[in-house]
Amino acid sequence: CAEYLVLPWSSVPSFCLPIGNMKDVPRVRTVLQVVTQRRQRLIRRIDQQISLIKSATEGMLSRASWAWMDENGAYFLPIKYGRNSIELQKGMFAIQCDCIEDVGQGLVAIRAMVLQGDFDAQLQKASTEIRDKFSKK
Repeated sequence: CAEYLVLPWSSVPSFCLPIGNMKDVPRVRTVLQVVTQRRQRLIRRIDQQISLIKSATEGMLSRASWAWMDENGAYFLPIKYGRNSIELQKGMFAIQCDCIEDVGQGLVAIRAMVLQGDFDAQLQKASTEIRDKFSKK
């Protein structure tokens, strides 16, 4: 394998890849990659919240759950990026739900909206605020 890259961990004893056309390319981070990374981070957290809501029994929510219940029995669901709630609409930071099943449906709807890119501006703002907290002043 003179002009081949040998991969010793391959299941084939002497697996080789041609390296004649390979080039060293610097890693370029595009805006699209950053936006996708933010979306995926939020989607992972929403998926965790959906599983917490599914496992909630007898009205007992986990401490890690975003949803909370007020004294009248209504559930409120803020969507969080990091520790901060995202502003869903002007001046609105949570979704009000009648029952725990509605909370799960709300999370599924928000997840679909995140995948479509409806929250990209809010994620950009939240990400900037988080980064600004760590910058030197």
